[in-house]
Order: sequence, then structure tokens, then C-alpha cells
Amino acid sequence: MRIFTLRFANINSLAGEWAVNFEDPAFRDGLFALTGPTGSGKTSVLDALSLALYGRTVRQKVSKEANEVMTRGAGSASAEVAFETDGQRYLCTWSQHRARSKAGGNLQAAKRTLARLPGGRMLCERLAEMDAAVAAVTGMTFEQFTRSVLLAQGQFDAFLKAKDDERSDILEQVTGTGVFSEVGAAVFARYQQERDKTALLAQHQSFLQVLDAEARASLILGRGAAQQAKQTLEAEVARLQSEQAWLDNLDTLRAQRARLLNEQAQHDARVLHMRPELERLLRADAARALDAAYAKFDAVRKLAWRRVKAWETRSVEGKAAEAELVGWRRELAAAEAVCGTRDSSALTAEARQFPFVKTALVLLEAKRAHAAALPALDRLRAERDVTAKERVQAENERAARKPDVESALNLAREKVELVKRVASLEEQRALLMDGQPCPLCGATGHPYSSGIPLPGLAAAQAGLDAVEQTLRKLEHAADAARLAAEAADRAFRNQEAAVHAGEQDARDAQNRFDVAREELKARIETGVAVVREVGTVTAEMTAELAAAGFADEEQWKAARWIDREVERVRRGKAELSEQGSSLKGRIADVETALRQKETEALSTRPKDEAAAELNAKRQALESVVQRLADLQAALKADDEALERRREQGEALAAQKTVFAKWETLNGWIGGENGARFKRYAQGITLRRLLQVANPHLARMTRGRYVMVWEESDQGLLPAMIDREQGDVRRAVSNLSGGETFLVSLALALGLANMASGKLRVDSLFLDEGFGALDEDALDTALETLSGLQQQGKLIGVISHVPAIKERIRTQIQIQPQAGGHSILRGAGVA
Repeated sequence: MRIFTLRFANINSLAGEWAVNFEDPAFRDGLFALTGPTGSGKTSVLDALSLALYGRTVRQKVSKEANEVMTRGAGSASAEVAFETDGQRYLCTWSQHRARSKAGGNLQAAKRTLARLPGGRMLCERLAEMDAAVAAVTGMTFEQFTRSVLLAQGQFDAFLKAKDDERSDILEQVTGTGVFSEVGAAVFARYQQERDKTALLAQHQSFLQVLDAEARASLILGRGAAQQAKQTLEAEVARLQSEQAWLDNLDTLRAQRARLLNEQAQHDARVLHMRPELERLLRADAARALDAAYAKFDAVRKLAWRRVKAWETRSVEGKAAEAELVGWRRELAAAEAVCGTRDSSALTAEARQFPFVKTALVLLEAKRAHAAALPALDRLRAERDVTAKERVQAENERAARKPDVESALNLAREKVELVKRVASLEEQRALLMDGQPCPLCGATGHPYSSGIPLPGLAAAQAGLDAVEQTLRKLEHAADAARLAAEAADRAFRNQEAAVHAGEQDARDAQNRFDVAREELKARIETGVAVVREVGTVTAEMTAELAAAGFADEEQWKAARWIDREVERVRRGKAELSEQGSSLKGRIADVETALRQKETEALSTRPKDEAAAELNAKRQALESVVQRLADLQAALKADDEALERRREQGEALAAQKTVFAKWETLNGWIGGENGARFKRYAQGITLRRLLQVANPHLARMTRGRYVMVWEESDQGLLPAMIDREQGDVRRAVSNLSGGETFLVSLALALGLANMASGKLRVDSLFLDEGFGALDEDALDTALETLSGLQQQGKLIGVISHVPAIKERIRTQIQIQPQAGGHSILRGAGVA
């Protein structure tokens, strides 16, 4: 993980907005210092880094209820850091403000975001998910970050000087080995759990009771006897049920036959009661068979003698019909004369009342109106053609002249504007000098300032008005021609529609005349034929009535009966017929079924005697079934007990195997508080720490000191091997202050590598107290830190020691100001 830029605002004493660019060329050496007096705010820079990534710091409380980091008197605080890990860059931000960003406002919930660079695609912005998201991309939790990127020397000084139990806790906190004590305690707890589980299974095994062999054999024998008795009784019950069902079926069939025979007798009585109506229905059907012939006869009779009241007046009505035929012929001749001569002046008043003559007069009037409308149509067509040509000529003239007129109009308008502008520049014209360029147009000649009169505005305006009038005349002439052409076209279309309507009226009148003429001719022909046929159809009808047994028409009409009664009797006849057929079929089916059932002859005894025996057998069967169920339940319970005993035996054996493993593991590393495994794991961790830290210590002490630790040593405190003193073994408590610092720094660098796991840490910040070192030790320590630059690391040292300022070229200085605030100066600072 490598830090590129850090931005923050209002963090502790660093009020306002600040930014540090670690990609500035000044940081190429890989080692820089954050310097300043004690309390000036050096560690606040690291607080901003911690806030940007994890929303909290090691030193101060930050929450919605309290924020000890925000600069006093500020309404908001923020921090953001750009970093790279695994070749990908990210931007992580934190911010918190008070209500309305006022210093006295209530604290609001903090906001945090994580985005991918470049582009700023948002990866997470939900506060509850940010810690997991940051840990996923950095590979470090907050605790790992404070052990691998931000290193506090005082913590390792405490490690060396603490008691053994306290040193164990510190090692756990710094390296994360506390899990081993949890594992040891978990192993002990699992050992107890498996021990109790084994005892419980053994107890359950002893509680299970099963039958002995003699008792089980007795149950099996009793079950066999019960099953045999059950089979015998089931067969008896089935036979008796069949006998009972046969007797029930016989009773049912006999009852059905008696009911059907009774229905048959009732049906025969209804047929006898309805016989008179059925006979009358036969005579009505014979009369109704002549309906078609009578309808034809009656239609011919009504057509010929519409006013006939009796057959005896045939001769009188015949003369009236002949007179009516004469009138029809006169009506036809008068109408055809009107249409032929196209003159109605000769018609008499009587003739004008004939319907067909009225139709002829309408036709004549329609033809006259159509002929009168044709001359006006020809006149209007000529006028339309003339106005259309005039419109085309006017529009062509406008189109031809309009561009020139519009161009002249634009020139006239520009001239008017120019005259107005020249007139408005009177004072400026007075300032023009010959030979000097005009500031407006750049010309060196100035005619209007040397006595030449200004062009007249009135003349220019008159020219503009004349051009505009010419354009209006062209537009007016074209519009007038267009309106005249449109009016002539509308008049022509209206007259054309009137002529077409007259043509249609004449055609409609002609069609009505033709139809009326054909109807009148047909009426005349038909009238000549009522006279000839009436006698014939009368004779034919009289003969048909006689053949059907009717003396005259009145007798025939009476025999037809009314429709309602005929339909009622017909429905009754159909219902009786259907009922009779159904009854015959049902009676036959019942008789057949009864004969078949009687041939089975399953019983000769009374029905109640068979029912009593059936009930007795059923009760005996129920008793045997209950006995069999009890025996089977007892055997099943014993089977289940045997199976459970077998399963529990297998489970107990398997549990004993599991318990033996945990008992052995507990003997190795288990303990109620996990201290045994914790001690073992921390010894391994301490040896690994010394392997990582000793190369740093060797460089800083020029190979003089090596840290060692053996499992047989008391406590978790390493010893020092002094190469310059014959490899003498020294306790760390005998080291000087400077030597103690160098040992602590070596441990810090080693622990930083261990805490980061597989993740490469390329940016380190050491909040160290370098004041305990002499000049040589300080040079050695700084050389060691500078050497880390060869590994691509950027090392930041926080110190107030003056010697640091002299030995580290790249610096970020924290300078105190009035009011308890400080400012940043130095490399990459903005």
C-alpha cells in the first residue's frame, strides 16, 4: 500500500484546508520528516490519514455524539487520501459537520466513501459497509493499519519494560496472536463438551429396555394365531355381506316393478280421458292439410273482387272491375302523352289527379330545370379560366420583380441608417484630422468633416418609402388576382354542383316514371287475368273441400280448431306417447334384472336372520383386529428399542473415538483460559519477530547486537547477544536509552512487516522519540530508514528533535500560530 495524496480540513490545531502531495519530486529520497514543537500538531497529520481510511484515530474519540478531532470553533471537518494497492488506485474520504455547518450546531452522522481512480466510480458509500470495503481493497483492518503503516514507538518501549503477563498482552495486540489463546480455550471447551456428550450417550444406552427371547417368541406366536382368525372372520363377513346385498337388491327391484306398474295404470287412464280431444285433433289435421290450397284461392279471390261480400254478387263486381281497367288505360295514355310532347297544357283537371300523370309532370319539370342551368355553367367556366390566367400573370410578375425590389429596399434602409448614424456623430466628426485614420472605419479621408454637406435624411427616407410602396403594390396586385381567381373558381364549382344535382333529379324522376309505368301496365294485365281465373279457382276449391269431407267453407273453418288448442292437444299427445314408451322400457329392464337376480339364489332365509349373523361376525372380527394391533405394536416397540440400542451403541462407539481425539488435543494445547497454547504460539511469533527485526538491528548497530529467545527462557522478553563482547548474553534492561530505542525501532519495523501479512507496505509513518539517541546512533537509525527507500518505501519520521531537521532534507514543518492553531509548510504542501 502506497500513499499518494492526503487532503484534510479542520483537524485538531490544523485549521482550514490542507493538502500534501507525496508524489512531489521532493519525496524521491524515500525519507521525510514531520517536524515542529511539541503540541504543534505533528501527529494530527497522521490522524487525518487514519480518519480518511477508517473514520477513527488511535488517540481521540470520533462519533456522532462527540468529535475530539474537529478544530475548535469549526463547523465541519474532512479528510481524503489517494492510495495504490495491487496496481490499482483508490480514493477514500471521511467528513463530518455540525447542523447548518455552525460551530454550535449538533454533530451530524459522518459520511464516508470509497471510489476507484481514475474516473471516480463509486465502490461504497454506506457507512455500515465502509470498514469491510476498505479492508477488502487495502488488505488491512484498522488494527493492522496502525501496526504496519502508523508505528508508535512508545508501545514497543513498553513491550520491553513491561511485566511478562503485560508483555504477552502487548504482543497479542500488536501481532494479532490473541487468537491462539482463544483456540486453546476453545479446545478445552470442546474437550468438556465431547466428554459430557460421551457420558450422556452411555447413560441413555443403559436406560433402554428390550424383551427377552421367551417374551418375544410368545408375542410372535400370538400374532400368528390372531392373523389366522382374522382371515377366517374376514371371509365369513364377506360371504354374509354378499348375501345381505343380494336380499337388499331383490327388495329394491320388486319395489321398483310395483311402482312402475302403478305408473303404467295411471298413464292408461290419462290416454282414455284424452281420447275425444285426440279424435278432434285428427279432424283438425285433415282440415289444416288444405291450408295452402285455401290460401291460394283466397288470395285470387281478394285480388279480383276486393269488395265481394258473397259468391252470389260475382257478376256485379265483375262489371266494376272492367270499369276500373278502363280508368287505368286512360291514366297510362295521358302520362305517356306528357312525356312524349313535353307539354302539359292539354291535360284536363281530372287527368292531372292521376298518380302516374303527377309522376310524369315531376319528370318534365326536372328536365326543364336541368336544361336551364347549363348556359350559366358554361359562362362561369369561361370566367374561371380568365381569372386563373390573370392570377398566374400577377404571381409571375411579383416573383420576377420581388428580388430586385427587396434588394433596393435593403439598400434604402441601410442608407437611412447610415444617414442617421453620420448625423449622430457630429461631435466625433469635429475631432477627425486629415491624414489620421478614423477610429471607426479606419479611413484617412474625412469628407464630411471638411465641409462636404451631410446627405439628407428626408431624401433617404423618401426613397425608402417609394421602394416600400412599390413592393406593396406588387403584393396587392398578386393578392387581388388570387382572390378573384378563387372567387371565380368557387362560383363555377357551386354551379357545377347544381347542374349535377339537376341531372341526378332528372334521372331519379325518370326512374320513378319508368317504375310507375311498369306497375300500371302490370296492374292492367293482372286485372284482365281476376276476371278470367276467379271462376276456375272457385270450382277447384269446392271440389277439394268435398273430397276432404267438408260440405262448405264454414264447415271447413270450424274443423280447423284454434291454434292454441291444437298445440296443447299435440303436446299432450306427444307427452303421453313419450311416457308410454319410457314406461314400457323401464318395466322391461326391471323384469329382466329381477329374473337374473332371482336365478342367483344366494339365500333362502329371512333378511333379518342374515343381518343378525353378519353383525355378530363383524364384532368378532373387530375384537381380533384389536388384539392383532396390540401384538404388532408390542413387537414394533421392541424392534424400535433394539434398533435404538444398536444405533446408540454405534453412536457411543463413534463418540468415544471423537472424545479420544479431543482428549489428546486438550492434553497438548487445551486449557480453561488458553494460556498453554497462547504461550506456545507467542513463543513462535516472538522468534519470527526476531528473525525479521534482527537485520534492521544489525544495520543500526553495525552488526554488534542480535536479539535471541529460547523456549526455556523465562517470560517473552528477548535477550541481547553482544558480538563485540565475545557473544556475551545481556538482558535488555541493561541497555542504554539509545540502545533501547534502536532495539524498539528494529522491533517496530519487524512488526510492521509481520502485521501487514501478504500485503506490501510502501508507506510508513514513525511517530518516534529520537531524542534519546546520540549523533552516531541517530545517523545509523536514519541510514537504516533511508535504506528502506531501496525497497520502494516512503518513510515519514515525526519528531521535534532539532537534529532530525539537520539530517533529513525533505521536511513538512508544523508551525504554531496564534490562537492555538498551526500551519503546514514544506515539500508537497498546499
